[in-house]
Formats: sequence, C-alpha cells, structure tokens
Amino acid sequence: YLPHQGGEIVTIHQLSPFWAIWTWFDAGYYARIALEGYSFANNAFAFFPAFPLVIRLIHILLPLNPLILGLLLANGFCLLLIIALRRLTQLDFDKPVAQRTVWLMLLFPTAFFLGIGYTESLFLFLVIASFLAARTNYWVWAGILAGLASATRLVGIVVAFALCVEYLEQRQWQWT
Repeated sequence: YLPHQGGEIVTIHQLSPFWAIWTWFDAGYYARIALEGYSFANNAFAFFPAFPLVIRLIHILLPLNPLILGLLLANGFCLLLIIALRRLTQLDFDKPVAQRTVWLMLLFPTAFFLGIGYTESLFLFLVIASFLAARTNYWVWAGILAGLASATRLVGIVVAFALCVEYLEQRQWQWT
C-alpha cells in the first residue's frame, strides 16, 4: 500500500530514489485514481479509466504499491504488445520483417514510455490487438478491444473508424 503522510500519498521516489524516474507525472495520478477513484479533490478527471481500473483490480488480488503495479502492468502490456505486433505484421510479411518491426518500435526514442506507469503500452496493445482480431475475422473481439482502447485514451475512438475501413476492405468495397 502507499503509506500516507499528512493525508498525501507518499510516492515511490520519496521512499527510494531509484524509482523516481519511473513514477513522475501521470503515474501518480493513475495510482491515486486506482486507490481513491475520481474526485474533485484529486483533479483526475482528465485521465481515462481503463489503466487505473486494471491497477485497482490487480491491487485487490495483489495488494502492492499501486505505482509498482502500474510499472509491472505497463511492462506486461508492452510484452503483449510485442507479441501482438509481431503476429499482426506476420499476416502480411515474413518473420524477419516482423522481427525488425518490433525492434524498430522498441528502439524508437519514445518507446521509453512503454515501460513506465503510463497508458501507452496498454493503449497500443489494445489497438494492435483489435486490428489483429479484425484481420483474423474475430470481429466481436476487435470491437471489444477497440472499445477498451477508447477507455484508455481519447484517440481510441478513432480505432472504431479504422476498423470500419478494415471491414469494408476485407469485403472488397469499391471506394470509387
């Protein structure tokens, strides 16, 4: 659990300097929402509910510090993202291209954010998994995953439109 000091949640970097870089900014908000929910007091209404909800559900089963759970979950979703991206790429290309695709994603400078307690790894996993489901004709799962992506970040709603285009393309819709 996060210990309290004068009503404030103590962050990991106050407990151990090693963890400071992994828990800046939004990670604290997600941990606070996971523990306390949304309120006017925590100014958290800008944050979408999917990631804090997952933290909360895992926290019920495994009562660890929510910041640590956020880190573990982000890295777990990053691993799932790698698997889904490779499978999706292999639908159209050979194994070496799929491996390069994963490596290029992981080596891109902003991939740093996939391993910290932010929503990026969850969001990208849900988007890639929704397209993987669509490409393999699991349309109900594609819709569910796209809906979860929209509960993770605002741009997730665009995934539904992209899935509609994918659906029409698979049915050889004539655009002209």
